[in-house]
Parts: sequence; C-alpha cells; structure tokens
Amino acid sequence: MNAIPVTVIADQAAEASPDFRTWRIFGIDDALVTGIIDTSHSGFHGMVLLANGETVLINPVKDKKTRKYISFSEKSQNKRQGEAFSCAVGDDHSTHSAHKELEALDISQSPMPLSRRGTPTKTLNYDIIYTAGNALVKNVGGAAALDNVINTMHARISLLFWRDTAINLLYTAGFYDTSNAYLSGTTSSALMNANPLFMQALKLSYPTMPALKNYDLSFALSYGAQGSAGNGGLAEVGTVCNGRKDYAALIADNPNGSQYYRLVAHEIGHQFGAWHTFNKCILSNGIEAARTKDSAVEPGSGGTIMGYRMACVGPNGYVLDATNADNNIFHINSISQIVSFSRGAGLSCGLASSAVNNPPTVQTAAAYTIPARTPFMLKGSASDVEGGALTYSWEQVDKISSLDFFSTAVSLNEDNGKDALIRVFPPKNQPRRYIPAMDKLLSKTSSPGEFLPVTNRKLTFELAVRDQRGGVGSSQTVITVQDTGAAFAITNPTQTDLRGSAGKDLNVQWNVAGTNTSIFKCPSVQIAITTDNGASFNALLASTTNDGAQIVRLPATLPVKSHLRVMCSNDTNVFFAVSGTSPSLATKK
Repeated sequence: MNAIPVTVIADQAAEASPDFRTWRIFGIDDALVTGIIDTSHSGFHGMVLLANGETVLINPVKDKKTRKYISFSEKSQNKRQGEAFSCAVGDDHSTHSAHKELEALDISQSPMPLSRRGTPTKTLNYDIIYTAGNALVKNVGGAAALDNVINTMHARISLLFWRDTAINLLYTAGFYDTSNAYLSGTTSSALMNANPLFMQALKLSYPTMPALKNYDLSFALSYGAQGSAGNGGLAEVGTVCNGRKDYAALIADNPNGSQYYRLVAHEIGHQFGAWHTFNKCILSNGIEAARTKDSAVEPGSGGTIMGYRMACVGPNGYVLDATNADNNIFHINSISQIVSFSRGAGLSCGLASSAVNNPPTVQTAAAYTIPARTPFMLKGSASDVEGGALTYSWEQVDKISSLDFFSTAVSLNEDNGKDALIRVFPPKNQPRRYIPAMDKLLSKTSSPGEFLPVTNRKLTFELAVRDQRGGVGSSQTVITVQDTGAAFAITNPTQTDLRGSAGKDLNVQWNVAGTNTSIFKCPSVQIAITTDNGASFNALLASTTNDGAQIVRLPATLPVKSHLRVMCSNDTNVFFAVSGTSPSLATKK
C-alpha cells in the first residue's frame, strides 16, 4: 500500500499526543483497497476498507511483556443488535424541546435533485472539539488513555466523511469534565443538553484559547454500562456553524469497541444535516422508531451509516442482515443531505481547500419497464478525470409517500407499492448489480432486502460511484414495475443437471408474461448458459422471437450444475429469467 501522511488533529490537540501520526492508505496491487492508519506511544491502529466491502480493524492488545496486535473483520464481531441502544433524533419524544424545530428543518432542508448528485470539487475543512465526562475518563484508564482513544476514533471518522462527502474534520481540542459538574448525565439527552453549558464554562475560563473561538462543532462522549437504558446517541440536525453546534452526544459501553467510531459518525452525520435512512425498526423498549419522510430510503433497519442496524430487535422482518456490519458508507441520499447542508448553511464556517478533485462522471439508462416477480439487473458506467480507482453501489432512493413525520412503515420484504424495498450492499469494483444477487438466485436462498416487487410501482435507483478520494458522482435509473399476473420465467428445463442433454437439442420454454407487448421493448430474447455458477453467461442463441419457446443446441460437455438464461436481446431491457431457480417474492401489503 501507499501511505500518505494526513493531518486530522490540529496542533493544540496534538500537544496531548505529540507522537500521534496518521496516514491514509491506498492499495497498490488492488487500488480499491483504502483505509487509515495511526501510530503513537499506545501502538499501531488501522482501519482497512477492502474491495469486497469488508472493514478490517487492527488494534493493539494489552500485554505487559510484549506488544501484540489483533486484526479482525467487523463482520466477525458480535454486534449485540438492539441491546438498549438508540439514536433519539426523529423519535417521538413529547418532551424533546427541539422536536418541532427539527421537523421544520426536515421540511425546509431539501437535498440536491435526484437525477444526478455528487460531491463538489474542493474539500471543506471543519474544526471539531470533543468533550468527555469523568465516567469515560475513568473507564479507559485516565485522560492520556482517552486522548489515544479519541485520536484513533476521530481518524476513522475523518476517513469516512472525507471519502463520501469531501469533508475533512480536524480535531482541534479535547476537554474532559473530570469534576462531573456538567457531563455526568445518565442519558444521551442529558449529556447533550449539558455539553453547551460545559462549552460555555470553558469559554469563560479560557477566553483566549484559539480552539474555543473558532471551532465549528463539538461532540460530547460518556460511558454507560453494557445493557444500560442510557446507552445511545442524540444530535440535532443541521447545527454545524450555528448556535446549536454543541448539541450532540453519545453514551456507549465500549469506547474501544469495533463500532464506537461508527456510532459517533452517525451522530455527526446528523449535525451535518443527514437524517435516518431506515424504514422499519422496533427498539428494545418495544416502541417503533419513527422514520423520516425525506430519508427513509432503506428497507428494514437499513445498513448504511445513517441506518439503525445497531438499534433494532424483533423478528427478521425488522433487522436487515444483522450479520453484515461492513456497509461503512453513507447512503447517496445522506451524502446529498450532507453536501447540501455543508455547501449551504454549513458553508459559513467551512474552509475550502485549494486542491481540486473532480467527482466521477456517471452514466445510466434513464428508465425501463419490467414485469413484477421477475429478476432484473442494474447497469451503468463511469469515468474519472483524475483516473481514480472507482467503486460502484446501486442504491434505492424512493422515499416514503406520507407527509406525516411519524407514519406507518412496512416491514422488511413487504411491498406496498411505494416505500423502500431493495437494500444497499457495500460498493463493488464493477457497475452491474443483479437483483437478487446471482449467487442467491442460483442457490435458491433468500436475500433479505432483495425480495422481488409484486405490485405496480416505480423503483428509483442511483448508481453512486466513489473515487476513494472525496469524489462521489451518481446517476439515476427508474424501474417501472408492471404486474402482468405472472413472472417472466423459464418453465423448461426446471432441473440444473443438464448432462443428459449435453450436445443435443433442447426445447427451452418460458412464460412470456406479456413482455412481448410494446411497453416492455422486448420483441426478441437471447438464450445463454452458465456453467460457472453465474460468473459468466455464454450465448447459445443471440436472438429469437419472444414467443415462449425455442430449440437450442447445448454444449457437448456440461458440469453437474448448469443454468439457462433468457433475457431481452440487444440490451433493450434488464429483466431476465434463469432456469432451476425460484426467486423470493415480497409480500404484498
């Protein structure tokens, strides 16, 4: 890897840890690998974002004799989903004084137009201050140890914001309330409300301190015992640069845990104007969390940074792939909200860098019409002026239709014809996505968040393309789903072992499902075969009339498992059928 020095801590904060150094890392053999590493007297820390979407953390292990390190994937860790943790932004707290203010902001703070969104060409720099209560100071072993925890936490947060939103967060100073005069609240709400008082007291005590004059946002940290009802985060939305910039806090039980930095990043995302992305979530107290009309773009709990994956409990219908913790990205809708805020109200204190990085240029087809209950693919292309290593993520952006701030949500894998249905996966190195994923389709296994639509509806997707260096571009495709009463599906053959027909003619039959009408633009189809579990498809017949039957000659040699595919020829549409499969269908709501 190439390691490029980067400053994420200002001189004043660095005085507490003079040997702390940080590098952004970029893969040489695999340019899609990125991350951030840091070193200090406390040891070496790393966060590596792999090309397959996994996040690998490297941390030192306490040992009196030798310095040891542990390297692990976040995906392998037990995340304790739903264990008395929540973020209170948007929840129905009748006593929350800021609720009406937040609701009004949600209406007025509009993201960029959907058709094409992206980051600006110059990075914006913001100064952040961290505060901490005495409980956290004691838990980690003193102020010096907490300095190291915050340094590494902040380095990881800064990478996520820089990569996805072209924002560079500079840790300016840290202040610890060891007297417990202010930051001793037992809930995130109490902690958040105490932080402005603490910051005010600091300004009165140190009126000449540069960091206290010029900071753009602050964040309060505290410790809560595992399973405590106080565990959680809270932040007001869109407060960077203004008089509410101190209203953000987190109480959590493991500041050295693999998810601590992500929880803080979630709350800072609120401060920069981003709302929750989840659609359906039951909290540990049995209450359904309130979704937000401009942001409920992910099914179930959501899986991106502004989702609620850590907070949901209950049946699988409410938790989106709880074993996959590696979706360390901001949803394109969150990116749009953050960029809109930082280039709007948040521009009053953000300082633009001189360096220029152009976001990728993204191309997708404008629209397709497909039959319900039928697999389909999404495809596009992108280019980058600077030649960056690009990653691709197809993300549904349909928002809830109700204007009610607290509206009834559908569960994961339910289709009401309007709300989010398809989940986001970590970015990949190619712009094509099968829905459902090809490996799930061929193995006849369900993929939560990829159940196929069964209603007449529209599915709006954006292809978000990242250059790993603060540039994000996107383009939109609208899929109109038409319920023709049946799926476009292969009815013969139904088996996957085709060796008995190797080298012979085979009568391939499929249910046309009305797709030979003009609205589907599929007068002819291609018939292809895969012998490598969907990694590639080789055409047996380039084009034949879409009439439901055609004789083709199979290859002379076939493996134990083969699948035929029928799809529109000449790329006129994106739906398809694969033999020997039974795609999972959403439940009509």
